Amino acid sequence: MSEEQKKPKKEKPILIDLKTVRIVHYDDKNVVIEKLTEKGKWAKEGYFTTVIQALRRIQAAELLLDPDQVFDFMSYMQGIERSNAQIREVLRQYDSI
Repeated sequence: MSEEQKKPKKEKPILIDLKTVRIVHYDDKNVVIEKLTEKGKWAKEGYFTTVIQALRRIQAAELLLDPDQVFDFMSYMQGIERSNAQIREVLRQYDSI
């Protein structure tokens, strides 16, 4: 077995963690959105060149919306508001750096 094959897989740095969705630094040109599955594993949802693009995708694809909490239009809108609030909070934190 070559030395390269023996190396343990290096964890990628997590840039933003939203509990069930996170943005991970993939390489010098990309970040990746990962979503926590029901099995407790992280699944890739897409690759983006910037964190802002990834946040927009999280919002547009409603990745933070919990389908178990949506019963009608009002609960759907409340879920969207919670999702947007989470994203705004992330943006505030990065704006203050």
